[in-house]
Amino acid sequence: MAGRLIDVALVGAGPMAAQHARVLHEVEGLRLVSCASRTRERAQAFAHAAGIPTARTFDEVLASPQADALWLCVSADAMATVATACAARGLPMFLEKPVGLDPAETGRVRDAIRVPHMVGLNRRFYEVIRRGRDLMIEQGGVRAIEVHMPENMRRAPDKHAARTLRRWQFANSVHLIDLFRYFAGEPAGITASNVVRSDSDRSYNALVRFESEAHGIFHSQWYAPGAWRVAVYAEGIAIVYQPIERAQILRGDGSAEALMPTGPDTRYKAGLHGQASAFVRLLRDGRPPPGAVDLADYARSVSLVDLLTANHNASNPG
Repeated sequence: MAGRLIDVALVGAGPMAAQHARVLHEVEGLRLVSCASRTRERAQAFAHAAGIPTARTFDEVLASPQADALWLCVSADAMATVATACAARGLPMFLEKPVGLDPAETGRVRDAIRVPHMVGLNRRFYEVIRRGRDLMIEQGGVRAIEVHMPENMRRAPDKHAARTLRRWQFANSVHLIDLFRYFAGEPAGITASNVVRSDSDRSYNALVRFESEAHGIFHSQWYAPGAWRVAVYAEGIAIVYQPIERAQILRGDGSAEALMPTGPDTRYKAGLHGQASAFVRLLRDGRPPPGAVDLADYARSVSLVDLLTANHNASNPG
Protein backbone atom coordinates (compact mmCIF):
# COMPACT_ATOMS: atom_id res chain seq x y z
CA MET A 1 0.00 0.00 0.00
CA ALA A 2 3.02 2.27 -0.13
CA GLY A 3 2.61 5.41 -2.17
CA ARG A 4 -1.15 5.42 -2.60
CA LEU A 5 -4.25 6.19 -0.60
CA ILE A 6 -5.67 3.42 1.58
CA ASP A 7 -9.39 3.03 0.89
CA VAL A 8 -11.29 2.38 4.12
CA ALA A 9 -14.77 0.95 4.69
CA LEU A 10 -16.27 2.05 8.02
CA VAL A 11 -18.39 -0.70 9.57
CA GLY A 12 -20.79 0.85 12.08
CA ALA A 13 -23.11 3.84 12.17
CA GLY A 14 -23.35 4.96 15.77
CA PRO A 15 -22.11 8.06 17.62
CA MET A 16 -18.56 6.71 17.98
CA ALA A 17 -18.46 5.81 14.29
CA ALA A 18 -19.34 9.43 13.56
CA GLN A 19 -16.33 10.57 15.60
CA HIS A 20 -14.09 8.22 13.63
CA ALA A 21 -15.56 9.36 10.32
CA ARG A 22 -14.58 12.98 11.04
CA VAL A 23 -10.99 11.88 11.58
CA LEU A 24 -10.82 9.44 8.67
CA HIS A 25 -11.74 12.24 6.30
CA GLU A 26 -8.70 14.20 7.46
CA VAL A 27 -5.86 11.74 8.15
CA GLU A 28 -3.21 11.77 5.47
CA GLY A 29 -2.99 8.49 3.57
CA LEU A 30 -6.58 7.35 4.17
CA ARG A 31 -9.70 7.70 2.02
CA LEU A 32 -13.07 6.90 3.57
CA VAL A 33 -14.98 5.30 0.69
CA SER A 34 -18.02 3.70 2.33
CA CYS A 35 -19.90 2.99 5.54
CA ALA A 36 -22.07 0.06 6.54
CA SER A 37 -24.85 -0.66 9.00
CA ARG A 38 -27.34 -3.45 9.58
CA THR A 39 -29.92 -1.76 7.37
CA ARG A 40 -29.46 0.22 4.18
CA GLU A 41 -31.66 3.02 5.51
CA ARG A 42 -29.49 3.55 8.56
CA ALA A 43 -26.32 3.36 6.47
CA GLN A 44 -27.68 5.90 4.00
CA ALA A 45 -28.64 8.33 6.77
CA PHE A 46 -25.19 7.99 8.34
CA ALA A 47 -23.41 8.39 5.00
CA HIS A 48 -25.35 11.56 4.23
CA ALA A 49 -24.61 13.08 7.66
CA ALA A 50 -20.91 12.09 7.60
CA GLY A 51 -20.15 12.98 3.98
CA ILE A 52 -19.35 9.39 2.93
CA PRO A 53 -19.91 8.55 -0.75
CA THR A 54 -21.31 5.02 -0.47
CA ALA A 55 -23.71 3.35 1.98
CA ARG A 56 -23.90 -0.44 2.26
CA THR A 57 -25.18 -3.17 4.57
CA PHE A 58 -22.96 -5.36 6.75
CA ASP A 59 -23.71 -8.35 4.52
CA GLU A 60 -22.67 -6.45 1.40
CA VAL A 61 -19.35 -5.46 2.93
CA LEU A 62 -18.68 -9.04 4.01
CA ALA A 63 -19.49 -10.31 0.52
CA SER A 64 -17.42 -7.66 -1.30
CA PRO A 65 -15.55 -5.13 0.86
CA GLN A 66 -14.46 -2.88 -2.06
CA ALA A 67 -11.79 -1.38 0.20
CA ASP A 68 -8.19 -1.90 1.26
CA ALA A 69 -8.98 -1.97 4.98
CA LEU A 70 -11.96 -2.28 7.33
CA TRP A 71 -12.60 0.11 10.21
CA LEU A 72 -14.84 -1.63 12.74
CA CYS A 73 -16.86 0.53 15.10
CA VAL A 74 -19.86 -1.51 16.23
CA SER A 75 -21.51 -2.05 19.61
CA ALA A 76 -19.60 -3.68 22.46
CA ASP A 77 -21.74 -6.82 22.43
CA ALA A 78 -21.36 -7.23 18.64
CA MET A 79 -17.66 -6.49 18.14
CA ALA A 80 -16.31 -10.00 18.72
CA THR A 81 -18.74 -11.55 16.23
CA VAL A 82 -18.30 -8.83 13.60
CA ALA A 83 -14.50 -8.81 13.88
CA THR A 84 -14.28 -12.58 13.48
CA ALA A 85 -16.57 -12.50 10.44
CA CYS A 86 -14.64 -9.63 8.83
CA ALA A 87 -11.31 -11.37 9.41
CA ALA A 88 -12.29 -13.95 6.79
CA ARG A 89 -11.97 -11.25 4.12
CA GLY A 90 -8.22 -11.11 4.71
CA LEU A 91 -8.09 -7.30 4.88
CA PRO A 92 -6.27 -5.22 7.50
CA MET A 93 -8.60 -4.08 10.25
CA PHE A 94 -8.93 -1.39 12.86
CA LEU A 95 -11.09 -2.55 15.79
CA GLU A 96 -12.65 -0.08 18.20
CA LYS A 97 -12.65 -1.25 21.81
CA PRO A 98 -13.92 -3.30 23.46
CA VAL A 99 -13.04 -6.46 21.58
CA GLY A 100 -14.75 -9.10 23.69
CA LEU A 101 -16.53 -8.74 27.01
CA ASP A 102 -14.36 -11.12 29.00
CA PRO A 103 -10.87 -12.62 28.62
CA ALA A 104 -12.12 -15.80 26.96
CA GLU A 105 -14.05 -13.93 24.28
CA THR A 106 -11.12 -11.60 23.64
CA GLY A 107 -8.86 -14.63 23.36
CA ARG A 108 -11.09 -16.25 20.75
CA VAL A 109 -11.00 -13.13 18.58
CA ARG A 110 -7.23 -12.85 19.02
CA ASP A 111 -6.78 -16.43 17.87
CA ALA A 112 -9.10 -15.97 14.88
CA ILE A 113 -7.50 -12.86 13.38
CA ARG A 114 -4.37 -13.28 11.30
CA VAL A 115 -4.48 -10.05 9.29
CA PRO A 116 -2.60 -6.83 10.16
CA HIS A 117 -4.75 -5.07 12.71
CA MET A 118 -4.86 -2.52 15.49
CA VAL A 119 -7.16 -2.10 18.51
CA GLY A 120 -8.38 1.39 19.36
CA LEU A 121 -6.96 2.18 22.78
CA ASN A 122 -7.06 5.85 21.92
CA ARG A 123 -5.90 7.08 25.34
CA ARG A 124 -2.40 5.88 24.43
CA PHE A 125 -2.51 8.47 21.63
CA TYR A 126 -3.68 11.43 23.69
CA GLU A 127 -1.18 14.24 23.17
CA VAL A 128 -1.07 14.91 26.92
CA ILE A 129 -0.64 11.23 27.81
CA ARG A 130 2.29 10.84 25.42
CA ARG A 131 3.99 14.03 26.53
CA GLY A 132 3.51 13.05 30.16
CA ARG A 133 4.98 9.61 29.56
CA ASP A 134 8.01 11.21 27.89
CA LEU A 135 8.49 13.44 30.94
CA MET A 136 8.34 10.40 33.22
CA ILE A 137 11.01 8.64 31.16
CA GLU A 138 13.22 11.73 31.31
CA GLN A 139 12.95 11.61 35.11
CA GLY A 140 14.04 8.00 35.31
CA GLY A 141 10.70 6.28 34.80
CA VAL A 142 7.42 5.93 36.66
CA ARG A 143 7.78 4.92 40.29
CA ALA A 144 4.07 4.89 41.11
CA ILE A 145 0.75 5.24 39.34
CA GLU A 146 -2.78 5.69 40.64
CA VAL A 147 -5.94 5.01 38.64
CA HIS A 148 -9.18 6.25 40.20
CA MET A 149 -12.22 5.19 38.20
CA PRO A 150 -15.64 5.82 39.76
CA GLU A 151 -18.64 4.53 37.82
CA ASN A 152 -22.20 5.67 38.55
CA MET A 153 -23.80 2.60 37.04
CA ARG A 154 -27.33 3.59 37.97
CA ARG A 155 -27.00 6.23 35.24
CA ALA A 156 -25.61 3.88 32.61
CA PRO A 157 -27.30 4.45 29.22
CA ASP A 158 -30.25 2.19 28.44
CA LYS A 159 -28.92 1.76 24.88
CA HIS A 160 -26.40 -0.84 26.07
CA ALA A 161 -27.28 -4.53 25.98
CA ALA A 162 -27.81 -6.23 29.35
CA ARG A 163 -24.74 -8.41 28.78
CA THR A 164 -22.61 -5.32 28.18
CA LEU A 165 -23.79 -3.73 31.44
CA ARG A 166 -23.08 -6.93 33.38
CA ARG A 167 -19.52 -6.90 32.04
CA TRP A 168 -19.01 -3.16 32.14
CA GLN A 169 -15.47 -3.44 33.49
CA PHE A 170 -14.47 -4.98 30.14
CA ALA A 171 -16.76 -2.77 28.06
CA ASN A 172 -15.76 0.58 29.52
CA SER A 173 -12.80 0.23 31.90
CA VAL A 174 -10.12 -1.41 29.78
CA HIS A 175 -8.95 1.77 28.06
CA LEU A 176 -8.20 3.48 31.39
CA ILE A 177 -6.80 0.43 33.17
CA ASP A 178 -4.52 -0.08 30.14
CA LEU A 179 -2.69 3.09 31.22
CA PHE A 180 -1.18 1.07 34.08
CA ARG A 181 0.71 -0.95 31.46
CA TYR A 182 1.40 2.01 29.17
CA PHE A 183 3.08 4.01 31.93
CA ALA A 184 4.55 1.34 34.22
CA GLY A 185 4.94 -1.83 32.15
CA GLU A 186 3.79 -5.35 32.88
CA PRO A 187 2.30 -6.25 36.28
CA ALA A 188 4.15 -8.76 38.43
CA GLY A 189 1.67 -9.13 41.27
CA ILE A 190 -1.76 -7.91 42.35
CA THR A 191 -3.55 -7.89 45.68
CA ALA A 192 -7.23 -7.04 45.35
CA SER A 193 -9.88 -6.38 47.98
CA ASN A 194 -13.23 -6.16 46.26
CA VAL A 195 -16.89 -6.17 47.24
CA VAL A 196 -19.63 -6.79 44.67
CA ARG A 197 -23.17 -6.40 45.97
CA SER A 198 -24.89 -6.07 42.59
CA ASP A 199 -24.17 -5.12 39.00
CA SER A 200 -24.44 -1.44 39.94
CA ASP A 201 -22.94 -1.58 43.45
CA ARG A 202 -19.30 -2.63 43.30
CA SER A 203 -16.13 -1.61 45.10
CA TYR A 204 -12.82 -2.50 43.45
CA ASN A 205 -9.57 -1.75 45.28
CA ALA A 206 -6.15 -3.18 44.47
CA LEU A 207 -2.42 -2.75 44.89
CA VAL A 208 -0.26 -3.57 41.89
CA ARG A 209 3.43 -4.39 41.70
CA PHE A 210 5.11 -4.06 38.29
CA GLU A 211 8.12 -5.79 36.78
CA SER A 212 9.67 -2.31 36.53
CA GLU A 213 9.49 -2.15 40.36
CA ALA A 214 6.88 0.61 40.13
CA HIS A 215 3.79 0.34 42.29
CA GLY A 216 0.16 1.04 41.44
CA ILE A 217 -3.09 1.78 43.22
CA PHE A 218 -6.47 1.07 41.67
CA HIS A 219 -9.82 2.04 43.10
CA SER A 220 -13.19 2.08 41.38
CA GLN A 221 -16.43 2.68 43.25
CA TRP A 222 -19.49 1.93 41.14
CA TYR A 223 -22.10 3.44 43.44
CA ALA A 224 -20.81 7.02 43.47
CA PRO A 225 -20.26 9.94 41.09
CA GLY A 226 -16.89 11.43 40.37
CA ALA A 227 -14.41 12.13 37.60
CA TRP A 228 -11.80 9.63 36.43
CA ARG A 229 -8.30 10.44 37.60
CA VAL A 230 -4.83 9.13 36.76
CA ALA A 231 -1.75 10.28 38.68
CA VAL A 232 1.80 9.21 37.81
CA TYR A 233 4.88 9.84 39.94
CA ALA A 234 8.61 9.87 39.23
CA GLU A 235 11.60 11.36 41.05
CA GLY A 236 10.84 15.07 41.56
CA ILE A 237 7.68 15.15 39.44
CA ALA A 238 4.01 14.20 39.51
CA ILE A 239 1.47 14.47 36.69
CA VAL A 240 -2.22 14.45 37.53
CA TYR A 241 -4.78 13.82 34.78
CA GLN A 242 -8.29 14.94 35.77
CA PRO A 243 -10.07 15.02 33.43
CA ILE A 244 -7.90 12.63 31.44
CA GLU A 245 -7.73 14.92 28.40
CA ARG A 246 -5.49 17.41 30.24
CA ALA A 247 -3.10 17.40 33.16
CA GLN A 248 -1.29 19.34 35.83
CA ILE A 249 2.48 18.91 36.16
CA LEU A 250 3.74 19.28 39.74
CA ARG A 251 7.47 19.64 40.36
CA GLY A 252 9.62 19.19 43.44
CA ASP A 253 10.44 22.92 43.62
CA GLY A 254 6.76 23.70 44.21
CA SER A 255 6.04 24.91 40.68
CA ALA A 256 3.09 23.71 38.63
CA GLU A 257 2.10 23.97 34.99
CA ALA A 258 -0.81 22.90 32.87
CA LEU A 259 -0.35 20.19 30.26
CA MET A 260 -2.86 20.82 27.48
CA PRO A 261 -3.36 19.48 23.95
CA THR A 262 -2.13 21.74 21.16
CA GLY A 263 -2.62 19.67 17.99
CA PRO A 264 -5.37 17.42 16.55
CA ASP A 265 -6.77 16.63 20.01
CA THR A 266 -8.09 20.20 20.11
CA ARG A 267 -10.20 19.49 16.99
CA TYR A 268 -11.27 15.86 17.31
CA LYS A 269 -12.10 13.38 20.04
CA ALA A 270 -8.77 13.00 21.84
CA GLY A 271 -6.45 10.32 20.52
CA LEU A 272 -8.44 9.40 17.41
CA HIS A 273 -6.29 11.31 14.94
CA GLY A 274 -3.07 9.93 16.41
CA GLN A 275 -4.22 6.33 16.35
CA ALA A 276 -5.56 6.64 12.79
CA SER A 277 -2.17 7.99 11.70
CA ALA A 278 -0.56 5.05 13.50
CA PHE A 279 -2.77 2.64 11.54
CA VAL A 280 -1.51 4.19 8.30
CA ARG A 281 2.08 3.68 9.45
CA LEU A 282 1.29 0.07 10.39
CA LEU A 283 0.06 -0.66 6.88
CA ARG A 284 2.84 1.30 5.17
CA ASP A 285 5.75 -0.11 7.22
CA GLY A 286 4.39 -3.56 8.05
CA ARG A 287 5.14 -3.17 11.76
CA PRO A 288 3.28 -1.43 14.58
CA PRO A 289 4.45 2.08 15.52
CA PRO A 290 5.05 2.99 19.19
CA GLY A 291 1.86 2.84 21.21
CA ALA A 292 -0.08 0.76 18.69
CA VAL A 293 -1.91 -2.21 20.22
CA ASP A 294 -2.68 -5.52 18.53
CA LEU A 295 -5.00 -8.15 19.95
CA ALA A 296 -2.21 -10.01 21.75
CA ASP A 297 -1.27 -6.80 23.57
CA TYR A 298 -4.90 -5.85 24.13
CA ALA A 299 -5.61 -9.27 25.66
CA ARG A 300 -2.99 -8.56 28.33
CA SER A 301 -4.84 -5.41 29.35
CA VAL A 302 -8.12 -7.37 29.42
CA SER A 303 -6.45 -9.93 31.71
CA LEU A 304 -5.34 -7.08 33.98
CA VAL A 305 -8.93 -5.80 34.14
CA ASP A 306 -10.04 -9.31 35.10
CA LEU A 307 -7.52 -9.54 37.93
CA LEU A 308 -8.25 -6.07 39.27
CA THR A 309 -12.00 -6.67 39.30
CA ALA A 310 -12.00 -10.25 40.57
CA ASN A 311 -14.13 -11.02 43.62
CA HIS A 312 -11.19 -12.57 45.44
CA ASN A 313 -7.53 -11.84 46.13
CA ALA A 314 -5.36 -12.30 43.04
CA SER A 315 -1.64 -12.46 42.51
CA ASN A 316 1.00 -13.42 39.97
CA PRO A 317 -0.88 -12.53 36.77
CA GLY A 318 1.74 -14.15 34.58
